[in-house]
Amino acid sequence: MTFADLKRRCAKFLADPQHNPLADAERNLLYLVSGVRSDRGRSDVYFLSTEDDFLKVDSIYRRALDLADINSTCLPGEGPAQSAPPAEWQVTAGLVGVAASDRMNALAGSRRERRRVTEVRDEATKFLASGVQRLTELREHTKPKDLESPFDKFTVQIFGTQPWDLSISLGKYTLDRLNRLPQ
Repeated sequence: MTFADLKRRCAKFLADPQHNPLADAERNLLYLVSGVRSDRGRSDVYFLSTEDDFLKVDSIYRRALDLADINSTCLPGEGPAQSAPPAEWQVTAGLVGVAASDRMNALAGSRRERRRVTEVRDEATKFLASGVQRLTELREHTKPKDLESPFDKFTVQIFGTQPWDLSISLGKYTLDRLNRLPQ
């Protein structure tokens, strides 16, 4: 079963609740594969500057974009453990999109490619803002006892940081940087 198959099954279930929901193993697999793709997307950001092919950079962005529309209903867990990952994945898609659009802008050689740069940046900015907003809301309403992982509970109690604080921080920094760019 591929990542696309899992997403398709999730979409069918969301569109028609009579459709078979994802089995527990499929929910876990969707969660794990999405997490790996998110980590890879965040890693790709560091290497985009070495890529000299406009279409390859766009392909990297499209791969990250697959993460942005995963619904938490199709994931295991409850509460923040279930709703935080999709918001973090939106932040990942946004960060990859902003970095990709910067690189694509440097590589763009036609009017069509420059239009695509604008599309990617605008779409990435929306995902970034949406993910940051959702994570910020979760952060404000989540108590240490609501977290599933003992490590996350410990981190909140000792250091006062939530597991998704890094995503919020990176997202806000990037949005601030985008807002300072000349239009």
